[in-house]
Parts: sequence; structure tokens; C-alpha cells
Amino acid sequence: MIRFEVGENEILIANIDGSIYAMNDRCGHMNASLCKGRLVANIVECPLHKVRYDVTTGKVNREPKIPGFEEVFIETTHMGKIAGGIRTLDLNIYNTRVENGVIQVEILPECCVGPQASQTT
Repeated sequence: MIRFEVGENEILIANIDGSIYAMNDRCGHMNASLCKGRLVANIVECPLHKVRYDVTTGKVNREPKIPGFEEVFIETTHMGKIAGGIRTLDLNIYNTRVENGVIQVEILPECCVGPQASQTT
């Protein structure tokens, strides 16, 4: 996996069996950099709370997992009461292609709906 930035977009690139995938690099649970996590097959695991995402779809594969910690934290602290409402969000994925050995990622502005001009990096 590698990570790069285009404007305000932080993108994770993964090579899975010769196919290139791109998705947001920031975990949809607590914003950690997924590129610092672990990739097994098509699943990347967040280094912070062990949330798992499918790199091919951006979908959550497993919710946060720190045995015992989350329950005690949520029940006993003010921050826990706030954090108890945190949802884990699926991540955006991006179309990719490799041309002449260069990985290209299609990044559409979030405000755009329907077919729009894209920024290729």
C-alpha cells in the first residue's frame, strides 16, 4: 500500500493480485491513516481500532475491535459518552487505471452529481 495526497484528498493505493485499487486513506471510525495498517488479501485493517475495510468496495468489513476497552471507556468517561455515538462509515473508492506504468486515479469533486469532468492524477 502507498498513500498520496491530491488537494485535500488523502488516497490509499493497493495492489491486489496485480489489480490496482484506490480509496480514502482515513478510517471512517476515528480518522487514522489506513496506509499504516495491515493489508491481507483485499482487506485493510486500521492500526488504531482494528476496523477492517474491503479495499475493492470501501465497505466496512468489521467494526472496531479492542476487547473490553470500548465498553469500559464508553461506560466510565465523559468522552466515552460522546464517542459512544460514533459510527463507522464506509469509504469512497476511486476508479483507477495503469497507463505506461503510471497509476491514474479518477477523483470527482464531492459536490458533483452525475457525469462530470474528472481530475486525473
